[in-house]
Amino acid sequence: MTNSRRTAVLVIASLAVLAIAAAAVLLPRSGASGAQAATGASGSSSAPASVTLPQAAWKAVPGGDQAIYVLGQTMIGTASIVRVEGGKAGTPVDVSVGTNYQLGPTSSVVWGDGSVWLADGRRVLRIDPATGSGQHEYEFGAPSESDSGALEGAWISGLGVNHDWLVAAFNGQSEIALTDLRQGTSRRISIPKEFAGAQSVALDADGFVYLANAVSHSGSVLAVSPEGTASVVSSQRATALAVGPDGTVVIPDGTGCQLVRAAKPQQHLEADAAPTACEADRDSVVAWNVESGRVTVVTSGTRRVVEPTWKPLTVSGPDGSEVRTTAADLPRVILMTSNGEAWALAGDGLSLWPV
Repeated sequence: MTNSRRTAVLVIASLAVLAIAAAAVLLPRSGASGAQAATGASGSSSAPASVTLPQAAWKAVPGGDQAIYVLGQTMIGTASIVRVEGGKAGTPVDVSVGTNYQLGPTSSVVWGDGSVWLADGRRVLRIDPATGSGQHEYEFGAPSESDSGALEGAWISGLGVNHDWLVAAFNGQSEIALTDLRQGTSRRISIPKEFAGAQSVALDADGFVYLANAVSHSGSVLAVSPEGTASVVSSQRATALAVGPDGTVVIPDGTGCQLVRAAKPQQHLEADAAPTACEADRDSVVAWNVESGRVTVVTSGTRRVVEPTWKPLTVSGPDGSEVRTTAADLPRVILMTSNGEAWALAGDGLSLWPV
């Protein structure tokens, strides 16, 4: 080969390498949306895109039918439910809840036994998500005692439900209410004062109730036995609890997520440092920190980290102190559907995007 021909071949090869590198930079990352960027194992090219919701939502819950149900409010006394499945949002279904209590981001909503359960003041509505009609209403009377001294302020702060029990925690109350869904009877159980107003409630298969209060200084998770015995099962701060495989409850701990049943650890799923919320099924675990936005997904032993692209905003309060807020795309909640897909509800409530 002559020198001139060898030089031409080298030039062509160099140009090809530069073209490939440029294409790699310009092509979008698989599985990432505008609100996130993934590192580690790359996502599948068939991963669903983000879903634009027909109206702003303030809650989202995973259903037992591989769907996600998001709830918003169209006007005072009227909520709406939107079913999202396969990356597509359905038509909003209106739910009339009355005008005595204004629903919003602090309202408690859970999925259980094929229904959406919605707290409205001191009552709970069991709603058919397909029609928006109320299937049953559970009324909780005045509390037996209120830590704040104002009975009218003791609204439901957190809900938990399974096939047998409905559990309600109340703002300013050192007790929870348990309703036997089969017998229709209710009773109250006293709890430590620091867990009054628990915002996340979950039940395991043995009838133990788990409470987490995100605003409590205790930063721990309480388990209450069916007999009413209370014990702290985690000293780590938890903003949300989830029901996991085999009737366990998934609790964040210092290095990942702990599967607990009957107040005893069953399995530890290592995910990331200091998660504040976890979702898990038999094959996958999603752990995230509500303050930093960092998300870790572990599937079949493969670990993937979703690094947040948002940045916290700090403004000055009226007294000169710093008030920390978050950007609109900081996820409000991350949840997992029954087929193992993980989704995040954007902080502005206008979209769901895959994790």
